[in-house]
Amino acid sequence: MLENLKKYTKFIFPQRLILPVVGLIAGAIITVRGIPNLVDILVACVAIIPVVVSTITINGISDVEIDRINKPRRALPSGNISKKNAWYFAAVLACLGFFVASQISLGFFLLLFLFFLGIFLYSLPPIRLRKYFIVSNVIVSLTYALLPLSWGWILFGDGEFPLIFLAITLISFPMNCLKDVEDYKGDERYGVKTVPVVINVWKFPRVYIGMLAMAFLAVYWAIFSGIIDNFAIYPTTFAAVIGVLLWVLLQRKMPGVISRPADAIVSHSVLLSYSIIFGSIIEFGYAVTYLG
Repeated sequence: MLENLKKYTKFIFPQRLILPVVGLIAGAIITVRGIPNLVDILVACVAIIPVVVSTITINGISDVEIDRINKPRRALPSGNISKKNAWYFAAVLACLGFFVASQISLGFFLLLFLFFLGIFLYSLPPIRLRKYFIVSNVIVSLTYALLPLSWGWILFGDGEFPLIFLAITLISFPMNCLKDVEDYKGDERYGVKTVPVVINVWKFPRVYIGMLAMAFLAVYWAIFSGIIDNFAIYPTTFAAVIGVLLWVLLQRKMPGVISRPADAIVSHSVLLSYSIIFGSIIEFGYAVTYLG
């Protein structure tokens, strides 16, 4: 029994839980311009974590054939867990998370459901938004950047929606494209039109730095135009440095990642981990600036 339960822990990728939780905390800090109630944060996490793990499981179910190429040691492609049991696992976790969310507030429940719906449509046929060029990355930015920040606002705010959330989401867009570099072989075979597949994976570093530059130019324009708080220039400049550092790491790590045999790739992604860590640092950078 214990051994069977242990198998399902393989769906819990800790790095995938970081951004939703960090986004919640950062969004709450920016909203209240101070330290939010930690008990409320913890209760919200009890709802968020099961739903996030449920979406990770659903995405794994939909990508099982691709993962046989990219990540064959994961639970589903390796045959350790059946698709049927994975669906049961995802359903139970989703129900648990939504029940807790419904006890917190209707607004929070609806935003958490939007997160689930976004990943569901991103992952599963016949819609499977992941297969559409750029659209898939927009969905990921909205679900893993904008919505978690918005959870903080809906739980702790009673005023206008903070426009700085849109700036953070825009900056996150180039970074969330990094995860597709390691998956490009399977994506290419199954017609998933990610940025690395469409523009050629070896050209991706140049495309990444171009997208990053355009994102920051747009945010700086919003700051100097008075659309966003002027003091946001400090975390934005810090974020720009982080983005360039990520570009340097991308160029250093990419050749080894792409040439690595499939059976050497375990259940985590190097570039995904980098983008999550640096994305979290950026969100906390903005949050610290908004502390009262």
